[in-house]
Amino acid sequence: MLRTLTDIQDGVERSKCNVLTKEEFLSLLSKGGVNAQDVDIVTTATKGIMSGTFCVLSFQVSRPGKFRKAKKAWMNGIECLVGPCPNEFLGVLDLIILGTSHSSSDPDYGGGHLFRDLVAGNAALVEVLTEEGKRLRSRVRLKDMPFAKMYGTRHAFKNYSCFVNSSKKPMRTIFSISDFQPCRSMATVSGCGALSPLENDPTLATLTKGFPILVNGAFGMILDRGTRSSANRPNISTVADLNGMDPTLMGGFKTSEGPEVICSIAIAIPILDDAIFDALKRSDKDIPLNIAEVIGRKPLAKGLYSDIWFGNEYVAFSPHVCKHCKDCPIIDGCPTNAFLPKTGKDDSLCFQCGHCIGLCRFGAFSGEIGSVTVKGKKVPVVLRQSDRFAAKRLAQALKKMILEKKFDFRPGKLLI
Repeated sequence: MLRTLTDIQDGVERSKCNVLTKEEFLSLLSKGGVNAQDVDIVTTATKGIMSGTFCVLSFQVSRPGKFRKAKKAWMNGIECLVGPCPNEFLGVLDLIILGTSHSSSDPDYGGGHLFRDLVAGNAALVEVLTEEGKRLRSRVRLKDMPFAKMYGTRHAFKNYSCFVNSSKKPMRTIFSISDFQPCRSMATVSGCGALSPLENDPTLATLTKGFPILVNGAFGMILDRGTRSSANRPNISTVADLNGMDPTLMGGFKTSEGPEVICSIAIAIPILDDAIFDALKRSDKDIPLNIAEVIGRKPLAKGLYSDIWFGNEYVAFSPHVCKHCKDCPIIDGCPTNAFLPKTGKDDSLCFQCGHCIGLCRFGAFSGEIGSVTVKGKKVPVVLRQSDRFAAKRLAQALKKMILEKKFDFRPGKLLI
């Protein structure tokens, strides 16, 4: 044991704690001479599609006495699960909204879009069917909700997979935006590689119940291991309050199988012993990328995350190259609606997925998003479902919070 969490927190409070982002840590390591005594904390982060995300909201929808109990409810057209609390004649709703549910009027608008809209301060349309058969409508904002929390049943998997379609037919899947093309002609990939929190503490030695984290930029905590977590592919379950979240770190993501939900997780890894230090030393070239068949997830090959990430996180847009096509494929093809010809690329919405690079006929979007090799065939990656550009910024933000004494990462110190 090199140090304890209390030792590190004391160092933070006395401004005698060396905090580095994972990117900074690897840069220092490449220059040689760094050891476990030189660094106290390394900040890590990931931003990606995290299907196991839902919100629990409670708020007043009408004056007391207007209805006995809600039978069904919708927010912006998304059907919600009415919670178990009857709230007889109180006019209060307890709702559970899944991140992957979608609006009945707009199949591309899902729970992730709703969560972002609420955090951005936008009003949501609430429709209620009461037990008596009455229909009520009202509008609500996040500031009107006494209780608004986001939960993750499985967040921040240690490692994800790269997928190809070996069949002879295109298919719809959450791993593509348009139809996933056949004959291993394209690949899609997820995961922030060396920046991902659980790649840096794969045994969850420090990431225990109650450990404070950032979820979409807001204070949160680890509840436990998540569903489908295993020794080789661990993940965590999380909770955080929607208040304080950053809308640019979250949202909805359009796929050919329906909307998905974007979530960001940042975690400070304290270097308590040599084992944690050794795990932190792993770079993208040390982390395997599993390449699998999208149908049935059959393993096909292995690559490395350095095949995908090599300083190429940002997708550039050249306005002078854009032809403002009337049938612009980017408008419908962008999974986060981050592009409009008249205004250009909106970086607050852009996920840096790279899908636009292959769609634009005139090369207005540029970037290199890598390729993988499957049974001797080089397959281009056409979509990244993780945003490492944002993950780097989030790791920097967490570092700044720690140095400014705004983040206490000792388990049990954060109240949700």
